[in-house]
Amino acid sequence: MSSLGRPKAQRRQRRDEPTKATKNMDAARGGEAMAGGGHAKTMLRLGALFGLWHLFTVVYNKQVLKVFPFPINVTAVQFAVGTVVALLLWTAGILKRPKVSGAQVNITNSFGFSSFYNLVN
Repeated sequence: MSSLGRPKAQRRQRRDEPTKATKNMDAARGGEAMAGGGHAKTMLRLGALFGLWHLFTVVYNKQVLKVFPFPINVTAVQFAVGTVVALLLWTAGILKRPKVSGAQVNITNSFGFSSFYNLVN
C-alpha cells in the first residue's frame, strides 16, 4: 500500500481516466472528439468571433461617443444591460448558469479591487 492508502496500480489506472476538464471540453463540443484539424478550425472560428466582436464594439462605441461624450456612463449602461440579459437567459433556462467556485470568486474580487485601487490612486 502506498502513502495515499491505495495500491500503485489503482493510482496508475486512475491517471488514465479523463479529467474533469477533459470531460467538460468534450461536453462543450457535443461529446464528439475533434479529428482531422477540428481544433485548428475551432481556434480560427473563435479568433474570428473575437475579431468581429472587437471591430463592431469599436465602431459602435465611436458612434455612440460622438453623440454622447460620456464614456463612463456608456460603459455603466452597457454593463447593466449585459447583466440583465445574462440574468434573463439564465432564469429562462436558455443558457446554463456557470458553476463558479469560491476560489474563482476570490480571484475575480481581488483583481477587481486591485484594478479599482489602481484606477483611483
